[in-house]
Amino acid sequence: MTLNPVKRSTVQAVTYEVLPITGLAYLVDDENRTWTLTRQVGGPLFDQLQPGTSCHLTLEHYLLFTIVGACDPLEPSGSHVAEASQSITSH
Repeated sequence: MTLNPVKRSTVQAVTYEVLPITGLAYLVDDENRTWTLTRQVGGPLFDQLQPGTSCHLTLEHYLLFTIVGACDPLEPSGSHVAEASQSITSH
């Protein structure tokens, strides 16, 4: 039996932890919801994820749950972190 999503949506999220050995990455979106990304869903871009990488997540909504169906990084790895640290040190 194959389940088909009821609907799809996208959110912007920032990576806060990557566990390369287990193939998991954790991201938080603008509504402070935490999402788990697997290496299988992230594909070859998974290895480029670092804390601070911003991504567009495609969410697949089913009747009882929602999962990440795709992840597309928005900017080069680490540039978000560099901008944040510059703004902190400049004050």
